[in-house]
Amino acid sequence: LKWPFWLSPRNGSKGCGAVPRTRARVAAQTQAQRSPMGNSATAPTGSASIWRRCMPFRDALDDEELAGDTAEAVNRVELAATELFRIPGLATAYHTSVVVNGEEFFFSDSGIFNDRALTSHQGSPSERFELGMSSKTGAQLMRALTAHFRPGSYDLIRKNCNSFSDCAIYYLLRKRLQSRFSALERLGQRASHELLQKFTQGSYVPNKAAEAYKVDDVLRAIDRHQEVSGADVSSGSGECPKSMSALTIGGRGTGL
Repeated sequence: LKWPFWLSPRNGSKGCGAVPRTRARVAAQTQAQRSPMGNSATAPTGSASIWRRCMPFRDALDDEELAGDTAEAVNRVELAATELFRIPGLATAYHTSVVVNGEEFFFSDSGIFNDRALTSHQGSPSERFELGMSSKTGAQLMRALTAHFRPGSYDLIRKNCNSFSDCAIYYLLRKRLQSRFSALERLGQRASHELLQKFTQGSYVPNKAAEAYKVDDVLRAIDRHQEVSGADVSSGSGECPKSMSALTIGGRGTGL
């Protein structure tokens, strides 16, 4: 299906990023926090939670170094959802995304995309509510799930925006996406190919790149890698992957 509201490609948001963040400044702040008197002479302005929230994705300093000595749940996690259409008596189709400290993360045919304008909801989702506080940041979320939600692997029925939101919420909070947001695609997964073609007027084409996708495999990977010294789900270097561009106007949407 083609949704008319996608904006032109744009680079991912880098957060506030206005304050230079060097290892020396972070170390000074950590030392000040440990001191009973606060030692404001050596501590940079602002709290540790603010520093963790103002984090550009492509910073040379890893998130773990900022989180450092504590694993406090200081990152606010929200769900944003937009109702697309309803089938009376069956289900409602939604597009969902996860918002961490005001920054949106969602999955599309371009991969995982992030920005602070709620682009995928035209800036105004039908619903937006808090899910909880997490010790994980948005940058860690990107690094953890990019390997599982790569560009070109989107499928309208089997691996869509709600699939990503479900895994993202689990990674951040060990919770799951409410079933009402993915009810329609679950029906679609049980429907025949002929029925899907009729329902979508022939626009649905199964994506072979999504054939092997199973949400339980991703959740097990999250659990398995988190048990190993808090390691990220993805393998390879510790560098955070770059965010993907948004879909262009008329591009494939991220909801059924």
